[in-house]
This record gives sequence, structure tokens and C-alpha cells, in this order.
Amino acid sequence: MEGLVYGYLLERDFWSEGDFSAVFLKGRDEDVAAFIRKFPHHVPPLKTSDRVKLREASSPIDKETGKPAMLLAAIVSDPSGDTTEAIGTWYAGPAVTGKYVFRLKRVAGTWTIESVK
Repeated sequence: MEGLVYGYLLERDFWSEGDFSAVFLKGRDEDVAAFIRKFPHHVPPLKTSDRVKLREASSPIDKETGKPAMLLAAIVSDPSGDTTEAIGTWYAGPAVTGKYVFRLKRVAGTWTIESVK
């Protein structure tokens, strides 16, 4: 289900207004690696979180380039029957941050996004 949230966030263009060298996804390395394979030509490139340097109240930094980066995170609640909620966030420093709240629904065994606020 996190994949639905990340897919939605990656379709948005949060990074076009800044000079970001990477987008880091919060999650297990194997899940992030799957997204990197799914979006191999994403600009800026997707990278695993072990390559980000975090500083308090400041933009995340790409360890490889020394340039600002963006973090995406997806947190999904435990399902209640065929529905659940999730929060998708983006963060590139205190002034560049936000979130969406998702309502997810299982239809014919497949999770889909029912609504986004």
C-alpha cells in the first residue's frame, strides 16, 4: 500500500522549483530499490536513505553531491476491513514541506486510492 502513496507522490512535481540533486524515499532498502527500478529515469534521481545527510531544521543533503535533496515518506495505517488511511509527506527543509491524507480501498483484492486530501 505504501507503493500507491509513493507512486502518487512521485507523479507530483514538488522538486521543479528547487535545485534538488535527489529524492530519497523512506522505507526498507528492498522496497526503495523496487521504486528506483520502476522509475529509472526520474529527475532528480531516486536514492536510498543511506545516501542522505539529515541536519536539524535544514534541507536534507545528498551525501554524493553535497546538494539539497527531498525526502518522501508514506505511513499506512492498519486496514479496517477493506479500507485504510495513509499519510504521504514531502520534506526539503522547514519551508518546503507538506502532506496528503489518502483513503485506500481494496477492490477485488487490489488496493486502490479512493481519495486524496
